[in-house]
Order: sequence, then structure tokens, then C-alpha cells
Amino acid sequence: MQLLIKLRQLLQSRYLYYYFLACFLLILSLNVNFFFIILLVYLIVFKNKYHISIMIFFLSLIFLIFNNQSNIKIPSKVNNNFTIVSSKKYYNNYQYVVKDGKYKYIIKDSKQYKNSEIVFIKGDVKQFINLSSPNGFKKKDYYFKEGIYGEIVNYEITSLNKSSYLYKLTNLLNSNYLNIFSDNMDDDLDKSISNLNIFYLFSLSGIHIYFLINIINKLMFHLNFDKYIQQVVIILFILICLFLTGFKFVLLRIFIYQVLKTIKNNYYNNITNYSLINLTYFMIVLIRPYYMFNSSILLSYLIVSFIMVFNEKINSDSKIVSTIKLAFLVNIIILPFNNNLNLVSIIINPFLIVLIAYLLFPLSIILSVFINIEILNKVYYYLINFIKSIGNNNFNITLPYLNTFFKVLFYIILIIFLITNAKKRIISFYLLILILIIPTFKKYFSDEKLYFLDVGQGDASVYISKDSVIVIDAFRSVSNLLKYEGILTIDYLIISHSDFDHLNEAETIIENFNVKNIVISYYDNVSFNFNNIIRVKAGYKIKTKDVIIEFLSPNKNYNSKNNNSLVFILSYNNNNILYTGDIYKEVEVDLISNLCNIKIDILKVAHHGSKTSSSSAFISAISPKIAVISVGIDNKYDMPSNEVIANLKQNNIKVYRTDLDGTILYYNKEISFR
Repeated sequence: MQLLIKLRQLLQSRYLYYYFLACFLLILSLNVNFFFIILLVYLIVFKNKYHISIMIFFLSLIFLIFNNQSNIKIPSKVNNNFTIVSSKKYYNNYQYVVKDGKYKYIIKDSKQYKNSEIVFIKGDVKQFINLSSPNGFKKKDYYFKEGIYGEIVNYEITSLNKSSYLYKLTNLLNSNYLNIFSDNMDDDLDKSISNLNIFYLFSLSGIHIYFLINIINKLMFHLNFDKYIQQVVIILFILICLFLTGFKFVLLRIFIYQVLKTIKNNYYNNITNYSLINLTYFMIVLIRPYYMFNSSILLSYLIVSFIMVFNEKINSDSKIVSTIKLAFLVNIIILPFNNNLNLVSIIINPFLIVLIAYLLFPLSIILSVFINIEILNKVYYYLINFIKSIGNNNFNITLPYLNTFFKVLFYIILIIFLITNAKKRIISFYLLILILIIPTFKKYFSDEKLYFLDVGQGDASVYISKDSVIVIDAFRSVSNLLKYEGILTIDYLIISHSDFDHLNEAETIIENFNVKNIVISYYDNVSFNFNNIIRVKAGYKIKTKDVIIEFLSPNKNYNSKNNNSLVFILSYNNNNILYTGDIYKEVEVDLISNLCNIKIDILKVAHHGSKTSSSSAFISAISPKIAVISVGIDNKYDMPSNEVIANLKQNNIKVYRTDLDGTILYYNKEISFR
């Protein structure tokens, strides 16, 4: 009873946000343990601002929800009806998010189904796997934070020719015009948006919804609607938008906030809007617990909190000046997470906000819902092409990865920057820049590192020292590792051959890093939009201050992409690492005479451990101490071959595999895992 009385008092308190800030810090702490220290300091510093019993109640509730969500048990098989929640093109197929009464999954199929369509699915559930590359893409985490728990495979799917009324309204927004504000935009526009760092303007956000709300409010004001009726109309409008967009987070946030604001205006006038924002996010977590794992949602909370707290710093008599300040602040807030700084985007962002949110967005609605007029069509496509043209030029500066400590430090100094006078603000500004560039000096404070990345069924390896950075093949996760290590310049990007699982990320690396040289096989027909391409064959050598790379093959054209792979020895600090690409046994025969007298410390096993390579004679001839196999978990090729593993173990070679060991780091002649 006493607790209920305190809760009633709490709802009438202007300090409501102290409780929910603590909840937010607890969520961060459960994701990243470092924040427990900040949470503890927060609870001690503000101990006079809250009731201990109520704080314990809220924190315990968050902990229990987080723990329950973390240990959720997913069925291994499905055999029931599902609703198509969303869809998008996936290469030559479609990828669908489907939902039964409890769980969401993805499923890939060649047949096109409509959103809201009900289908019967019988199949197996394959849970997602996180690759272990530092700062790499975590597939399981990526889907888990959206409440998607696995992929349905080995399935049978049957349309029931029925639709869910709950999701049927979403079909109204599936027009060519409004698709640019969804996940279905075309590749050219997607690339331009990425270069300009303006994704938030092309996903349905508060900017767009509040623009529409303002229009409705002005119409109701001129029509002399009663104040209470105005509030009801706005809530109903947001509720309709919530259904139309398939219950997107941003609409859920605006809907809850607007309902709370209406209650506040009528019953609890002393509650601040900032308290309402905190309460809104708390309620969202209760409704959708998986949002606790969603970094985008947490970043959204951070941005909204900054805007609320420092609203006076943003507001100006001039709407344009306010927009410039807001755009600048948002760009600064997302920097530690974005790892890209686009100076052009920051300068033109206010203009883009007006152009996209106040012109292109309403124009898209008019063309989709109301009327299709030729002149409006032309204006629409002119605006789209204009955005594509200014985004075609990549003005991005790649920033290194910031760990949790530096992210927290960045925001502390940003707060100091916003609340101090001009002189201290200059110091704070330079400190912010210093924090962003500190990781670039990381490589100067450690010895040579050689990574064999866990990239699934593919290849990627990175050598880093004070003097050289060498990337050897690039299926995926290489860019993220380079940012993690503070690398901006690559001396040599070596592509052993042109199979997709070896060069998938090459173009991205070329676009985002300062690549000095690309090395490819003399007999490979791969091409890049790049000037310094070195085509090599047996006998070619590369020397840097600390590294020698000696190429041993191809010495002729084998008329096979795999057999024409670059084979070379990477030598540094008395270490010899033999890279063999995807060569077959016939090339190994040609190599044996050149390798039998060379000490090999590590063999990068050919062709992901396939039985087409790594013959007994070859393994015996080179006799490495360590063998590394880059291979994906449960791959369809059944690699690595038992025969290859046996050949290696018979020669007393220590075998490491990325599917079992994750990312492998060779450092100071020791193997460790990441």
C-alpha cells in the first residue's frame, strides 16, 4: 500500500526522469558491463532525488525482463500459420519477415507474397550465428534486436488466401513513391544516402510525422476545433500511421508520448516533457523487451535526450538557424557510432532536412494516396535525381572505432562543450577531435598482428604493424576490423583470386580507405576502378620496412580461376606464413620443389580445407607448425575435409579453424582468439 502511495506521488513529480535515466543506464550496463560503474556513480550522486524502494522496483523489473529476453527458448521446428509482416528483394528471391502468435522469423522464397498475407509454413528453424571478428557484423544480434529469432529452412509454404487485418493497412504504403522511405529504395539512392549520412531522413522519423501533425493542428485551429477534439484527432491520426507502417518504433514512440502528453496536460501539469520522454522509452521496453538490445533505439533515446535537455541551445528566433543547430548536433551525437564524417553533409544537412522532410515526403504522400499529376511527378523525380547526384561523390572521412570508454568520454566532453562559455568550449572542441583520432595511433603501441578473420564461408586476413598494413582477401568484416584497429591507410590489398568469397568487400575497402596498391594474379581477369593495380606471377617480390612477400605461383596459366590463385610467403620478424588461395593438388605438385627447404611457420590451408587440396605429399614437404583453415559453420560443402584434417594431424601440425575457434590472432608467436 505504501508503495502505491509513493507511485502516485511519483506520477505527480517533475523529477520522474531520475528513475528512468537509471533504467536506461541499467540497460546499457547489461549490454556493456562498463556502464555498471556509471550507474553506481549516478545512484550515489542523485540519491536524494528518488525513493530507494521505487528505484529498486524499477531496476529489478528491467533486470527481470532483460534476463527473460536473453534466455528466450526458440523452437527448432515450426508447423503453423504465419503472417507476412514485411518483405524485401534478396538477390533473385524475396526475404520475408513472418510472425506467428509469439515469434518472428525470416524466410527466403522465390515466390512473391503480399504483406499481411497469411501462409502455412512447416520447416526447421536455423538460429543465427554471430561471427567473432572484432567490431564485425553480428548477425544474431542484428536480428535479435528486432525480435527476429531465426531463419526458417527446409520448409513447405502454402498460401491460405487470407490476410491479417492488423497488417493489411501496410499495403496502402507499398507505392513506388513511398518506397523511398522504406527498406526498398533503389541501390543508387541507397548509396547516395549512405555517403551523405542522411538515413534518418529516409526512414519514417519524428521529423516527418511532426510535420504532418503541425499541418493538421493548423487546419484544426483555423476551423476552430475544440482543444479536446484536437488532441483526440492527433492521437487517432498517429494511431492510423502506427497501423499503416506496421507498428514501427518511431510511430510507437510518438503515439505513447502523445497519449502521455495529453494526460499530462489535463491532469499532471507539473511533469516535464523530458520526464514524459523517459517514461515513453520505459513503456516501449515493457511492450517490446527485445528493444533493450537494439543500439539504434538506445542511440535514439540519447539523441532525443540531448535535444530535450539542450533545447535552449538549439532554439533560435530564426527557424533556419534552429534547423542548422539541430542538424549539426545530431551529426555530432551519432559520430562515435557512425565511424563516418561527411563534412559536406553537415554543411548542407539543414537544407536537406527542408528538402526531404518538408517537400519530398509530403509530395510522396500526395502522389501515392491522393492524385498523380504529371508536373508533380516531374518535380518528384527531379528531387530524387538531385539527391543522387550530390550523394554520388563520396566525401566521407572514415573514423576509427571508439571503444565504450572513449564513447562515454566523448559524450561527457560534448555536454561540457554545450554548457560552458566560449573559451572552455574551444578546449572542449579540440578534446572531441582528439578523442576521435586517438585510435589511429593504436598500431604504434603494439607489435605486429596477423588476423585470420572469422567471416563464414570465405577468406579474409589482415597484417598490421607500425610500418605496414596488408589485407589478404576480403570476403567480409575487414572494414570493421580496420576501423577497430584505427587503420585509415592500406599499403597492399592482395586478392588471391576473383571468387566472390575472396573479394566481396574489396570495392567497399577501396572506397572507404586510402589503398595504395592492389595486387592480383597475372592470369585473373578481375578488374577494379583503381589506378595502382599490380598483376603478379611467380618470382615477384614486395618489400616494405618490415615485410617481404615472395610470390611462388602462378608460374603459368592453369586455365582455372582457383589454380591461378596467388600463392606467396608473407615474411616478417622471422615468421613465414604461406598463403595458398584456392589452389588444387596439381599446383601443389609444382610448388613442392620450391618450398621443401623453406621454414613455414603457418600454413593458410588452401580452399577452406577442401579435399581438392592439401595432399599428404604437399603437407609433408612444407611441414608447418600451425595450419589455419578459414571456413563457415555447417557449410553446404562439408568443409573442411576429414582427409585434410587427417593429413595435417599426421604431421603433428596444430590445426585452428575459424568455424570452431572464431577469429584467430597470431601475435608474438602465440595464437589467441577474438
